[in-house]
Amino acid sequence: MESQSMVCTNIEQFPDESYEDLEDIECKNCLMVAFTSNTFNFENNFWKFRMTNSSLISIETQSFSHLQSLLQLHLENNIIETISPQAFAGLTNLNELHLEHNLLTTLPNGFLEGMSSSSVNLSHNKISTLEPAAFMGSNIFFMLDLSNNQINHLESTTFDYIGDLQQLDLSYNNLCHLPMGPGKFEVKCFVSSKIDWVKPAFCIRFGSRTFREDKRGTLPVG
Repeated sequence: MESQSMVCTNIEQFPDESYEDLEDIECKNCLMVAFTSNTFNFENNFWKFRMTNSSLISIETQSFSHLQSLLQLHLENNIIETISPQAFAGLTNLNELHLEHNLLTTLPNGFLEGMSSSSVNLSHNKISTLEPAAFMGSNIFFMLDLSNNQINHLESTTFDYIGDLQQLDLSYNNLCHLPMGPGKFEVKCFVSSKIDWVKPAFCIRFGSRTFREDKRGTLPVG
């Protein structure tokens, strides 16, 4: 049986109804500027939601609490400026959360609280500030992409709340100090490096070479 899909265009709000028979909803050029706890008032079973290249500016608390079957949430290529704490609460089955290519400048404490996902993509925003508990209450258990932002400072506890993260991409930011990893060691003056945090060690990639940080120091790999 083919999956049931729906495509909507140029809408200002979703119809106040359940979408029990749908698996995939795509919104194109939509005029909605905010997601709120009233955007979806019914429990729904669709597993993929896409609203890209639209006018979305803000995501408020518990905007997706009735969409607990979601596996993929695509909100890239909008003009999102603000995300409230617990905006994605209740989404505990996600494989992918896409927020890349928006206008975010800061990530507030607990903005992913109550959410679990294999990967979260926040690349290509304008993020300069991560609050110390930005990732509190979230579980990202594979990949977090913060590349191509304007981050210039990290607290030593920023990623303590994040769960079982395996890979962290901080490439193309403005960091000169990295106060985290085993022993809270420092990496000096990288601007366009790619950093992969793979527990229990820490890998740093500069160009084609990879270095692994452990108790013996920084060692070349390969």
